Amino acid sequence: MTQLSNANTHGMKTMILESNLYINTDDIPWTAWVIPGMWFKMLHYEGEKCSLLVKMDKGITLAMHRHLEPVEFFLLEGSFGYVDDETGEEYLVKKMGYLFEPPGTVHRPITPDGCLGFSVLHGKIQGFDQDGNAMELGTAEYYRRAKANNAVAHLHKQDLVAA
Repeated sequence: MTQLSNANTHGMKTMILESNLYINTDDIPWTAWVIPGMWFKMLHYEGEKCSLLVKMDKGITLAMHRHLEPVEFFLLEGSFGYVDDETGEEYLVKKMGYLFEPPGTVHRPITPDGCLGFSVLHGKIQGFDQDGNAMELGTAEYYRRAKANNAVAHLHKQDLVAA
């Protein structure tokens, strides 16, 4: 089995780049999302991709939506998942669980115990407004809301180019 080693690094030395990002998430205020009972902290933003710390209240149900690009979610606390509309079967991820949602996933997520997790959004989702009109939400909307909440000062300048 191949392993990395420090035996011979061929002169390679630790290099801290200006673009490295070190964040104390306690310093970032929570920003309300478009669903009551859901908040986020934007950790990284780059075009159609962003990384978020996400918090949801106990017992909320998110709006029905379709993923146009993948979403990844690692659960730090609580539970998060779905109920199959046809069978009624629950699919829940609990503390320290990971969920990958490929493009085309359609669901109405639930949080029976509330949750706290780390999410990577790779693009937009499609949902419906109160009148039933299709609408798309992407990472720019997360950024816009975080900026309005004074919660983007920690992001690098290159993260903001696409904003």
